[in-house]
Amino acid sequence: MGPADIEYYNSLIGQGYTQEQALFYTRQYYPDFVNPQQTQPLAPNVAPVQHTTIQAYPQTNQFAQPGMIYYQTSPKRSRISRNVWIGIGIAGFAVIVAFVLLIAVLFASLGEIFELEETPEFGFRHDVDAGLYEDLGANRFPFTIDKDYPDFSSTVNIYGEDNGGQYLSGSGVIISEKWVLTAAHVVDELVASETGVYLGVDVGSGHFDAAYPVSNIYIHPGWEGDSEIMESGVDIALIKLSESIDTEIASVAIWDNTSTTDSLQIGSIIFTAGYGAYDLGYSECSDFCLDDGDGEYTQRRAWSNVLDRIVSDLVPPHEYNGDHHFHGGFIVYDFDSPSEKHNSLAAGNTSTLQQGSYAYAGSGNSDASPLSMEGTSVQGDSGGPTYIYLNGQWTVIGLTAHGSLTANYGDVAFNTLVSSHTDWICTFDSQVAPILGCNR
Repeated sequence: MGPADIEYYNSLIGQGYTQEQALFYTRQYYPDFVNPQQTQPLAPNVAPVQHTTIQAYPQTNQFAQPGMIYYQTSPKRSRISRNVWIGIGIAGFAVIVAFVLLIAVLFASLGEIFELEETPEFGFRHDVDAGLYEDLGANRFPFTIDKDYPDFSSTVNIYGEDNGGQYLSGSGVIISEKWVLTAAHVVDELVASETGVYLGVDVGSGHFDAAYPVSNIYIHPGWEGDSEIMESGVDIALIKLSESIDTEIASVAIWDNTSTTDSLQIGSIIFTAGYGAYDLGYSECSDFCLDDGDGEYTQRRAWSNVLDRIVSDLVPPHEYNGDHHFHGGFIVYDFDSPSEKHNSLAAGNTSTLQQGSYAYAGSGNSDASPLSMEGTSVQGDSGGPTYIYLNGQWTVIGLTAHGSLTANYGDVAFNTLVSSHTDWICTFDSQVAPILGCNR
């Protein structure tokens, strides 16, 4: 125990957390922390509960209200001898004892779940300086462009107006001088003539390096904008710009046009970038909102993770133009914690309380240890690129699609697999507006 862990604990108390909450959060970063002011022995660290199964006794009726679970025994109406009643009395007492123990274990388990799911982190490790994620997204030293770090200047901000007059924002990636890839749900309601693509480390008003008007928006034909569960991996769209970008300001990213996943290796280091919403009142950032000094957080950020899953050849459950070969796919990773207790993609895990079921990520395993710049996507990062070092060059293999709203430890991030959509992307390639990577 040292000054750092005590200071962190006291800061949580100062923010209004209870001693139990402050102790729990402090132990996420300092597992051996002991509160010097506490005279009673401390409870052991709470282990994450991945699944909770509630099993009723035979011939009981189970009904529940929020936060409570009750069991009601079905009535028995028959004449029984005194000896039998004594036996039933003993058995009944045993059942009651077992029932009480079951309820105690159940509520203890539920308490652990809720405690774990209410942890305050949002998108990035909070034992790491938040500014380092901005430095990574800006390729500032020590994250300069080389084989260790991609050029994030190809990541762009998309900002536009829908038919109802509402302004929406997301991220994307430049794949040719007139073309930007993004997620379908970022642009499916935007009016092209009222939408722009913004370049720069800071895309706030008066800070962006350049802005380009949009001429057309093309949505994958398999995308359904009203779908509640985006499990088909077709959350992808193309933006055609009215004029070519200045490649002195931003780079053009290489994208994976192989139409196969053979070259991708599970366990590889990946990087993702975007313009996530970290403003208080505009996101779920809770205690870890960010402020860049101009009233609206508009910084490009980046983070690293490990490629945990590759899912390909997904077919949406409805008919659409090109449904015989325009299929979907995902690359998937999870947000591991410093305590190594939030390994959502470990073998056998298929759901968490904050995210629900993510069984469509497929089977596999995952390392619980976080990377030094481990992170996950938040609202506003949608459509941003995921890069991997492939054949000697950084290559875009995914686009941020969806994850949990809370984006805390244990979040499972789904990213549209770009190589699944090579054929669809290249249908828009032309001599007037070529798409690099397509073979005409």
